[in-house]
Amino acid sequence: MKQQVLKQFLGSKRSRQLGVVIPLVQAAMALLKKKPKRALLLVGVALVSSRSTKLGTVAQVLLKVFGRRIDA
Repeated sequence: MKQQVLKQFLGSKRSRQLGVVIPLVQAAMALLKKKPKRALLLVGVALVSSRSTKLGTVAQVLLKVFGRRIDA
């Protein structure tokens, strides 16, 4: 039963919206911290997330893993 609820949430419109909004907020924060490369990549993640929740999640994880190299 828990798996079914989780599956419904991950496939819902609400989770897709969160997948787009969160990277956009992070991009705004990156611009405030004077990190334009990171901000641009986060906007790209938001665009990918708007098309595919799974690909957006993968893009967010990759950005998190390789983010330090981008900021340097």
